[in-house]
Amino acid sequence: MKLVLWIAGMLIMLLNACVDVNNNPPQHNTETEKQVLNLSGRWKFNIGDKAEWKDENFDDSKWEK
Repeated sequence: MKLVLWIAGMLIMLLNACVDVNNNPPQHNTETEKQVLNLSGRWKFNIGDKAEWKDENFDDSKWEK
């Protein structure tokens, strides 16, 4: 029983350390940290990482743009 209470106490302390009670957004130190980059354009996207994808002859025409 003491072990269960100890574990519960540790979990509560861990969760308390990870959660911002006031739900405040993170503070930015400079204007550049607030900048949002638009990555639309010629970039192609697919979830994952496979060695053959780096081959310049790989067909990525069906990837999301």
